[in-house]
Amino acid sequence: MILTSSDERWTDQLHYEAHLADETVGRYPDGNADVYVMNVPTIAKANLISSYASPIEQPYATGISDMAYEQHDGLTIRSSSNGLIIESTSSASVDLRIVTMAGQLVSEEKIALQNGYGRAQTGNLPSGIYVASVSDGQGNKASCKFMK
Repeated sequence: MILTSSDERWTDQLHYEAHLADETVGRYPDGNADVYVMNVPTIAKANLISSYASPIEQPYATGISDMAYEQHDGLTIRSSSNGLIIESTSSASVDLRIVTMAGQLVSEEKIALQNGYGRAQTGNLPSGIYVASVSDGQGNKASCKFMK
């Protein structure tokens, strides 16, 4: 399961198997990344942990992570579930390049920013891992790695 904040500034993910209808899966709200099957469902409330809670091993890194990977002089690019989000405090447009992990160029375009904010769609890319780089007219650059 992948959770994303409404403003798409962070993402969190956890993995769990099937569980009983009277159980819930989640994290105890103490800030750590441990995931549990809990015997007290707490829909729309803070999770409750009891002695019956069972930890679930996570097959990959978990926990909330900031989706902005690099920022340089007010230029930021980050991945989201809907594509790439670009922000700049000083530019009206940026040049975007997307390459595969092998360095093959798969997309190149100019992105117009409105109020310092722009989006680029990645839905047409095949599944894989990519690096997106943006640069503005002042020589500022930012990049992020993302998975499609």
